[in-house]
Amino acid sequence: MDNHDSQNEGSASFQNDTGHCCCTGQGESAKSPEESEERHVCGAKVDFVYPEVPFPSPRIFAAAGERALRKLVHRHHEYLLKSPIHYLFPPDKESLEKLVNRAADFVVEMCGGPRYYTTTRGEPRMRSRHFSTTIDERAREIWLICYRDALKETGFPLPILEEFWRWIEPFSIRMINRRTTWDPPRRVPFASIRDSFLT
Repeated sequence: MDNHDSQNEGSASFQNDTGHCCCTGQGESAKSPEESEERHVCGAKVDFVYPEVPFPSPRIFAAAGERALRKLVHRHHEYLLKSPIHYLFPPDKESLEKLVNRAADFVVEMCGGPRYYTTTRGEPRMRSRHFSTTIDERAREIWLICYRDALKETGFPLPILEEFWRWIEPFSIRMINRRTTWDPPRRVPFASIRDSFLT
């Protein structure tokens, strides 16, 4: 969504309370480097009660690598362009390629890779960057379904799959900027899609 769901075709939660991102450590006591790593977490935000968004740890980049993350983002957009929300993306090849590359830069950086995005674009502020694009609950679900399918097709490493999903699932809710129902956005916990990666 920088700018389906075979199981849920018919249906169609990154800021703290003040709307800013924050970093949280894991304690002051002596721990291993992995245990004491600083984790980037955006707290819950009140509106329709946005969920907390736990950003990925550097383990994602270490396990998947830049090439696999970029492949994932490109495949995700290939699915999106064939989806009912294809109209949200630029029709010309050059603009689309720039958009996909920026999305890949964002994902690589957020997963622990080089700071490609922030050094060229500044603070992510993805929600505000997408205000000009109408993203409703259905568009969010389609975006997420496409990610699920891209993760499966690209063979994303299973040991880090759940952590990645626990980031993009609530992150996708943060991107909703047009409500069409009083009901809160439908959550898609990893447990509900785990089996699709085992077949």
